[in-house]
Amino acid sequence: MKLGAIQLALRMVYPPRCIGCGDMVDSDFGLCGPCWRDTPFILGTCCDSCGKALPPAPGDDSGDEVEAIQCDACMCRLLIFQSPDQSLNPEQRIGQILERPLQFYFDMAPADRKKRAIELLEMVNLPADYYRRFPAELSGGEKQRVSIARAFAAEPSVIVFDEIIASLDTVAAKNIMGLLCDLQDKEGTACLFITHDLATVAEYADHVATFYGGRLIQESPKTTAFSAPHHPYSNLLIQSVPLLDVKWLETVGQRKDVLLGLSNNTILHDNGCGFRERCINRSPACEQSVPPVTQSVDGKRIMCFAPAEQD
Repeated sequence: MKLGAIQLALRMVYPPRCIGCGDMVDSDFGLCGPCWRDTPFILGTCCDSCGKALPPAPGDDSGDEVEAIQCDACMCRLLIFQSPDQSLNPEQRIGQILERPLQFYFDMAPADRKKRAIELLEMVNLPADYYRRFPAELSGGEKQRVSIARAFAAEPSVIVFDEIIASLDTVAAKNIMGLLCDLQDKEGTACLFITHDLATVAEYADHVATFYGGRLIQESPKTTAFSAPHHPYSNLLIQSVPLLDVKWLETVGQRKDVLLGLSNNTILHDNGCGFRERCINRSPACEQSVPPVTQSVDGKRIMCFAPAEQD
């Protein structure tokens, strides 16, 4: 399965400025960066809908309609949000939540929907009797498993995971990521992880990319992602990972590149490098034009005039 969807998504954000990611087969793709700014770009492209509204569920008196992913090109890409408390309807039972995509995408009969919903629960290691429960009766990890089951119900080729373990404790997060690895092996679904957690990226992703200010500034296989050279912003992200050293914070806090990176806010520029105000390697060229994409010896693609050569 080739992930033209991811390649297209990353190029559509700012076509003249982005690094294309190529075609990846059954891959986990880790996307790092200031998600508060870049996530809307990514999700708006990956999960764009054809504009058809999903009618209210039976018994829902609110009259609210939900934007649906309807056309074939969009149906292959689904999204799982960070907080299941906000993405699961508290007034619907788990069975109703899982059956809705089955009805919408596949027009299943009621009996077939129930059978498949129970299969989905078992697929994410939840008991069949959770079919009758409400979201409030589940733990945070269990709610996220329901969200995962709902996404897989549509049988997508690509699922976008937006910080899905950020609100979970360490044990629950580890179990969720292990579950996703198993599901990917069974279903052949590619995963795009949007995260600030480099440890998760290092353990689970096949390819790693860094976004900054709506631009894809670095991309590489995981095997080379955490070794120099780096884009200066990627280097700062790596340096921000705590080490088991009592002097780590004092040491990293004295680095000139870290101090400069912390001293300036993110400023988006129409021309030139968007990171130049926070970069220790900036030059006049950074203000005049968008940096070119260069490829390092280890296969890393970096959008920078002067990549950081040391960790």
